[in-house]
Amino acid sequence: MSANGSIISADSHIREPYDLWWNTIGNQFGDRTPRIIHEHKGLTGEFFFSGGPVAKVIRTDVSGKEEDTADLFLRAGYEPGARIEFQDMVGIKAEIIFPSVFASIMQAGVGDVVHADPGQHRHDD
Repeated sequence: MSANGSIISADSHIREPYDLWWNTIGNQFGDRTPRIIHEHKGLTGEFFFSGGPVAKVIRTDVSGKEEDTADLFLRAGYEPGARIEFQDMVGIKAEIIFPSVFASIMQAGVGDVVHADPGQHRHDD
């Protein structure tokens, strides 16, 4: 925390929705498509398959929180507008943000890396 009371977070994380890749690209990459699976090595539950490693899905526990606050907190993990609203609510003035779920996909190291064409989706038009 700075001397004027502002909080600057140097280790924030986004939490992409686990179904982001399946909903976006579907089965385009077959078995390499990151997705939720419900069985792994004989265990049932929610697991995230990243194209390589498999991890148990851990959901954020918001029980005991007011519904509006809980919803905002969850959406702040992946919606920019909700992130800014949450930052304002708790006094965070700046942050360095790292991926959470996507990091496991990049570390999987399987198959070809697909690069997005930066000219395809412009947000400054």
